[in-house]
Amino acid sequence: MSAVPSAIARDVEVPGTEAPRLAPKAACYFFVVAAVTIAIAIPLLSHLSLHTPGWATFLILGGIAAVAQLFVVRTPRNQSYHTTIVFLIPAAMLLPPELVVLMGVVQHIPEWLKNRSAWYIEIFNICNWTLSMMAAYAAFHGILRVAPASDVEYAVAGLSAAAAMVAVNHLLMAPMLHLARGHSLRESGLFSFPSLSTDLVLAMLGVAMAAFWA
Repeated sequence: MSAVPSAIARDVEVPGTEAPRLAPKAACYFFVVAAVTIAIAIPLLSHLSLHTPGWATFLILGGIAAVAQLFVVRTPRNQSYHTTIVFLIPAAMLLPPELVVLMGVVQHIPEWLKNRSAWYIEIFNICNWTLSMMAAYAAFHGILRVAPASDVEYAVAGLSAAAAMVAVNHLLMAPMLHLARGHSLRESGLFSFPSLSTDLVLAMLGVAMAAFWA
């Protein structure tokens, strides 16, 4: 694995145990992202039941992702990175949307309990990953619905899911790092070639895992 920090696996982080209060603009952005996430999640969760297919896959992938989330490396740019995306991409490809929308919560709860991070940090991270996973789900299944089912189309759909997850995660993270921590796009490194290429490689490993799983 490259030594370059992986932006897709980054969360908003602050050094030490004391988290500064959000600036007004950052707080507004936080509530917009949270509102969009809730608007997407509630209709999906209303259809969730014990009869929803994929519970076993959800529990396995969710458990692995939660453990991977605990092994984190923090950077001086108020971010952290890990390899959780390798297990989130298969979830977006294999699970129904009712369970996909829960992965962000399952992924972050153990870390939240362990680190006792500020509530707004963890909630933003949950929302960010949830929206990123839903974008990956939409890209993957959208392509498979309009294209004939074959190995080529599956690979294209998987690549689209990986790209969608990386893109949405970076696009949501950048404004928060700027508004809350004052990092410019250049300073954050979110859109640098090493960061984006590393993220896509990790995401494609998730696509390969999903294909093997299926």
